[in-house]
Amino acid sequence: MSWLSKFRQVQAKPILPHDATDLESMLPAAVGGRTLVRWSAAGPNFWQALGGDRVQADWQTDLANAGASANEIEMAVAGRERTSDPPYIIWALRFGKLTGAQLRAPGPSALAMAAMHVDANQGENWGDRTFGGKRVLIGHRAMVNQDRHHRGIPMVYMAPSAIYALIADDEAWAEEAIRALPDK
Repeated sequence: MSWLSKFRQVQAKPILPHDATDLESMLPAAVGGRTLVRWSAAGPNFWQALGGDRVQADWQTDLANAGASANEIEMAVAGRERTSDPPYIIWALRFGKLTGAQLRAPGPSALAMAAMHVDANQGENWGDRTFGGKRVLIGHRAMVNQDRHHRGIPMVYMAPSAIYALIADDEAWAEEAIRALPDK
């Protein structure tokens, strides 16, 4: 086999975007002794990650009603580095200058759940409790497509300037992750 043939067979790691490094830095670099890979997407790259122009058009009215611009949205993600680790994941979404009650409006909160692959209409109602020192909404397994990329229950922490969520079925891991999230 020639060197060129061997070179073509090498699979390169995908290059993940880092559009919102300040939001990425809000996510833990490791939880439960496991290293997490962080990446982020903002503006057009956020919409591309969600499915492109059609998805952006579907959300345009809801975002405008909430006072957010599609180009202001930032998402950061921290997920397992090794595929042998459990498929737990943490997200953060920021909607420009929206804070507090504005983040809890139907548009931003529904878009956050969609980006985080959480179907809030499945399963029973959300519960809430103090978890990792923060008030957290706790969902149900039926809200998440349990697969090789996501396993567990969704947990959502509404900070004053961002929406954070994670999916995990290990309470100690989830509590450590939530405790590491900022209070802002």
